[in-house]
Amino acid sequence: MSKKDFEAFQVVQYTEGQKFDAHYDWYHNATQQNNTGRITSIFATLSADCTDCGTQFPHMLYDWEKEDPRLCEYVDCHRRELSVKPIEGNALFWRNLKADGSGDTRTLHAGLPLPGGTKVGLNIFARATIP
Repeated sequence: MSKKDFEAFQVVQYTEGQKFDAHYDWYHNATQQNNTGRITSIFATLSADCTDCGTQFPHMLYDWEKEDPRLCEYVDCHRRELSVKPIEGNALFWRNLKADGSGDTRTLHAGLPLPGGTKVGLNIFARATIP
């Protein structure tokens, strides 16, 4: 990959009461973006002093009792849907597109509302031409 395969990095800051509604990082109509799509996403937590303000994937459901309990350090095991805790220095990586270039609906995600405190994150999107 080269520099042109990445969008400009985005730093985002959330404060009390703010959230980012459920969305996909891929585009429904790739031709709107010069026939390219966000093939992967990275969300890194730069700082966070909030609780219950992670990144949630509502279409990814788990029975956490069947999973390694050590995962609960990183995910909210009290929720059935995948909800990743905002831990400073940690990053999430996921593929947005399937092999055929269509969007993967499992990647619907949201930034949960902050009941207090702040959260600062970094978005990194890699792009590629869609077949």
